[in-house]
Amino acid sequence: MNRSLLSAKAVLFVLIALIFCSGCGGSSSGLNDNQGGSTLTLTANPTTVKADGVSFSTITAVLTDNTGKPAAQGTQINFTTTLGFFANNSIQFQTVTDANGTAVAVLYAGTAAGNAQVQCSGGGLVSYVLLSFTSQGGATLKLSAVPTTVNADGISFSTITAVLTDSTGIAPKQPTSVQFTTNLGTFANGSSTFTTQTDATGTAVAVLYAGKTSGDVTVQCSAGGLAAYTYLKFIGSTPGPTASITLSVSNSSIIADGISSSVITAVLLDQAGIPVAIGTAATFTTNLAVFSNNKNAYATTTIDENGTATATLIAGLTPGTATITCTSGSVSAIIKIEIKSF
Repeated sequence: MNRSLLSAKAVLFVLIALIFCSGCGGSSSGLNDNQGGSTLTLTANPTTVKADGVSFSTITAVLTDNTGKPAAQGTQINFTTTLGFFANNSIQFQTVTDANGTAVAVLYAGTAAGNAQVQCSGGGLVSYVLLSFTSQGGATLKLSAVPTTVNADGISFSTITAVLTDSTGIAPKQPTSVQFTTNLGTFANGSSTFTTQTDATGTAVAVLYAGKTSGDVTVQCSAGGLAAYTYLKFIGSTPGPTASITLSVSNSSIIADGISSSVITAVLLDQAGIPVAIGTAATFTTNLAVFSNNKNAYATTTIDENGTATATLIAGLTPGTATITCTSGSVSAIIKIEIKSF
């Protein structure tokens, strides 16, 4: 009787132990299956975006468990991109899933065309989607200079303004690099090249200082794959009176036929070597032949910012050496032209 009772108790103990161990093994297996069957789906809409700095694509991640049900609300999701930027102006964006297991990020195209690979990680899973940023098409870059005429005194300047917009006239959302270059003068950094960024209105500004060399100036601006140009003129700063005259002729020898001619060009500079002001008086005289006014004296003025004045000598019928004198103020210069017989 006692043996039977002990036997029954032993069997019951073994059964309980088997049931307990069996329950432990099933729970562990179920957790592993749940992790293995989870999914992270990533989509982009649209997948092709204009690289204009303002267009965007909506990136959507959906995280589900092994039964297809949404992952727990509040699961952390991380997005990263190789091109463009998210709404936080960064290449990384962090958020959490909603009640549907969904997380969303907005990816803006920058101004550089190319392929953007977006990576998404969450719940121990990783997924990718690829987008294409295409050239801007209707984007514009406008360039202007105020003023366009600057004294070449080493301190006067012009403000160069660039405005970058997309095809709809909207400025890039993210600051865009802008580079200015000039063939004459220097920017505020003391160089012929200046790099800056657009502001919230798509505007970038550079200050161009004139040196002490007059001439025509070309400023180039490049931004967002576009290029634009503006043109200025550096002029001599308050030039003094004529201090030197340099003469040249188009023909040093002409025929005494009554019609052959030679153009005499005078370049007038002040004491500092700067061209004299436009309109500075100059008089040409000759001892042989006549000028275009049919006289042996011709009064004129400088006609450009280079201090240039010209006169045309027309041969008569008498051969010889014509000595031409150009006078401006108290300064004179001489050049000779041979007038030859037939």
